[in-house]
Amino acid sequence: MLFLPASVTYVSIEKLIRRKAPEQNLFRIVIALLSVVIMPTLFYLKYQTGQRMKSRSVAADSKQTLACVFLSVELFIGLGVNYLYGLWWGGPVAGLIIVFFSAKEGYDALKEEKVVVTDL
Repeated sequence: MLFLPASVTYVSIEKLIRRKAPEQNLFRIVIALLSVVIMPTLFYLKYQTGQRMKSRSVAADSKQTLACVFLSVELFIGLGVNYLYGLWWGGPVAGLIIVFFSAKEGYDALKEEKVVVTDL
């Protein structure tokens, strides 16, 4: 779970250093927007299913979906601000902000796993 924040940090910093702008493509923005709308619902349904089934694996999978929600938001913001305002650095900066949320989720998941191991 902590690989994701490390990866996003690396890619975001690389894009800032290289001043790499995303392609201006309205289709990509629409796909990112659909993901921002659909993924939170999928996360919620997976989480609720995991709780009802008392399944740690389904609940953990829902956390992965939550990470996808964060990445979808970052993608949408980055593509959107570049498309609308020409701010090429919007995506990488949004990515660095998302790192904090995904790192917290990863840390919480590791804490939960420690509790599970000690409870056995």
